[in-house]
Amino acid sequence: MNPVQLVDSILYLSCVPPLPDGIGIEKRAWTHLQALSAEQPTDLVVVLTDAQLAQRPRLDAARALCRSLHVLRLQATPRGTRHGSGLLSLVSQLLHFGEDALAPTDTEAQRLFKDVGCSHFKRVFCFRLRCYHLWQRLVSRQRVMTDRLYVDFDDIESVAQRRELAIQGSALGRVGRLCARLEVTETARLENEALRHSEVVVCSEEDRQRLLQRVPAAKVHVVPNAFPLLDRLAPRAASQTLELLFIGTLSYAPNIDAARYFCAEVLPRIEQGWSGPVRLAIVGRRPSPSVQALHAPPRVDVVGEVSSVTPAYADCDLVVAPIRHGGGTRIKILEALSLGRPVVTTTLGCEGLGLRDGVDALIADTPDTIAEACLRLARDRQLAAQVVEQGRSTLDQRFRSERVQMWLRDRLFKSAPPQLDGQ
Repeated sequence: MNPVQLVDSILYLSCVPPLPDGIGIEKRAWTHLQALSAEQPTDLVVVLTDAQLAQRPRLDAARALCRSLHVLRLQATPRGTRHGSGLLSLVSQLLHFGEDALAPTDTEAQRLFKDVGCSHFKRVFCFRLRCYHLWQRLVSRQRVMTDRLYVDFDDIESVAQRRELAIQGSALGRVGRLCARLEVTETARLENEALRHSEVVVCSEEDRQRLLQRVPAAKVHVVPNAFPLLDRLAPRAASQTLELLFIGTLSYAPNIDAARYFCAEVLPRIEQGWSGPVRLAIVGRRPSPSVQALHAPPRVDVVGEVSSVTPAYADCDLVVAPIRHGGGTRIKILEALSLGRPVVTTTLGCEGLGLRDGVDALIADTPDTIAEACLRLARDRQLAAQVVEQGRSTLDQRFRSERVQMWLRDRLFKSAPPQLDGQ
């Protein structure tokens, strides 16, 4: 392939389809695509697994923003057996330690850059760590180049993995825990490599400080998650029935854990303290079997995917987000603030958002205090209204989509490139 200099062009690699109405990670990818394509012609490469392709992602909106759009299929490598059980999984993990479990074929990669017609990009933007690993493979095998490389971690994956291991580790068994620790080690190694050889983007100042503790000379930008300021819903009419809403992607491990935890530990305490019926609606895409097992109407209704989440918000008194592990910042909390519903969450659930307890949301971390926070909002409608008002103001000042896209463009196009290792 003959190198072709393409002036002021961007290659955007994303491991999820950028969707304006998708789940949280897809919305963040969409916000980035809007900002990048508004500045320079953009070639979008969406790298997807067979499972993602089977869901038939809708790419028309993304295609309309790009100079070109390509879908690259990821295939399992030998390390793809790492999620098996027992000694075989451990041996596979050790043999293929440091390799990616999913990768495109060289033939697919060659076809991609032949179609794009370029091998030297002014800027390359990798969304999530998987795409940084893919970029390294393309550099070594396809000899593509860039003047400036960015990697959006979104959240710090190794931190999220450690937190999940702390909560769920006892269920994995000895070999499973060892495999999980190897996974954390490899993820952290790849993160540190990206910190030394690229400019990194994260969604909160907390995550930025964590990364600078690892690599003090790293260039780390904070670009928050974004959400538009929507029309505020009217408060639900006063009723003896307390309507609670849990919303999120229900195949995502932190959400699965949070839904199960809330139903087992928190909901009974709310029922003891409320004089009438208490109902919980669980809304979101792809509910796992363990979430589906929570369905017990009318007390708990696992609704699953809906065409619009607005009616679910309109029918609830408050939103609960009792997150116990994971990373990044939760777009579903921003969505609740935007639509005008008070939120009860954990310290980890609102990490990176800068929300103040009793002002923008109620924040609690034990079953008793989470239940009491829900009851407090249910009983004090004036407090609920104040929390809604302040939460929407915070969203407008810090997380509104237009502001976030402006910050992204400022950091990527107006700042001077740093001197990084390998340059």
